[in-house]
Amino acid sequence: MPPWRTMADAAIQRGKAAEAAHVEAATAAAEQLPDRERKRAEREAREDGRRAARRERTIALDLALRVCGLWFRDVASLAIGAAEHVHHVDRVDALREDAARLPDPHRALRCVELVDETRRSLTLNASEELQLDALCVRLQAALGARR
Repeated sequence: MPPWRTMADAAIQRGKAAEAAHVEAATAAAEQLPDRERKRAEREAREDGRRAARRERTIALDLALRVCGLWFRDVASLAIGAAEHVHHVDRVDALREDAARLPDPHRALRCVELVDETRRSLTLNASEELQLDALCVRLQAALGARR
């Protein structure tokens, strides 16, 4: 299973819930309309629901990627001796372990850039899984890790 799968699955579930809530509310409102208008309203509700799902998935993935980027930033901060700039203060031990494995703190900063690029591309590209796969490959290369 790809390392990003749990994050993507959570985003998908959030999107499905948003879509269902949107369609349910619009369908309930459409029941008050005459048949012809009701069918159009229900069709539009389904289309709007799909857009709501995409929007919620993107928001969830963006949030998760922000946290990921902050992690790499914190790793770089510790690697260069700037512990006062760490955001994840409750995870300092794990961050120190990651920082100790880095041969060069600039690699963690490159990872921050890669995560930010992916965040930006998610708003433009509909293929979330492809974007996350590409991010994993680029992060592994930046960190000098082997597959």
